[in-house]
Amino acid sequence: MEELAAEEAKKVIDTLSVTSPNDPTIAATLRNAYDQARRGATPILSSAMALNAARYQAVMELNDLIHSLPRQSLTQEKTNRAKGAVDAWMKLLKGHS
Repeated sequence: MEELAAEEAKKVIDTLSVTSPNDPTIAATLRNAYDQARRGATPILSSAMALNAARYQAVMELNDLIHSLPRQSLTQEKTNRAKGAVDAWMKLLKGHS
């Protein structure tokens, strides 16, 4: 479920631009990925530290996008940071499963 949420968020982020509308479907997809990353964090075990760090970064960047949509304050930098964080999260999820 976490990996699917990350993949869906990546698809949405890939479509975003600075003029993207405040679409409830976009926000819901990003919020789902945010929730999955937040809930996926495990107790600090050496084998999960990198994955937990990637989850944390994804949570932070997705949160920024979610709050930027209704304010119409998306920037290319915010989108790029979120894309990078979600890509790193997905890569570690695939390696951890």
